[in-house]
Amino acid sequence: MSEQRTLASVAYDTARKVTRRGRFLQEMDRAIPWATLRALVEPHYTKPGRGRRPMPLEMMLRIYFLQQWCDLSDPQAEDMLIDGESMRRFARVEHTCALCVSTGRRNRQALGARNGYSDVHTPRG
Repeated sequence: MSEQRTLASVAYDTARKVTRRGRFLQEMDRAIPWATLRALVEPHYTKPGRGRRPMPLEMMLRIYFLQQWCDLSDPQAEDMLIDGESMRRFARVEHTCALCVSTGRRNRQALGARNGYSDVHTPRG
């Protein structure tokens, strides 16, 4: 996360209780081999070029995992990332970041199309 912290982030740090969701996300953050996943996906991931810049790969992967675990559509995931500090921290998204989860959906679809998958799972929405 960036050096400048939001008020919500500071308040989250001073909270005494860690929620079940927060504890689950901390455990998943430690258990998932992010570097290995990035290395597997990066050669096939959308490269910056014309149009909108692609979402950072690890952020897209983390948001995708959140969508799968919580059964969230793209708009629901965007709302949860705006409202939930534990989810924002897990996805490494700052509250002030210009977040557009639909970019992640387009990146997932393009990734599937390039690798011969016509039915890459895209959550509802």
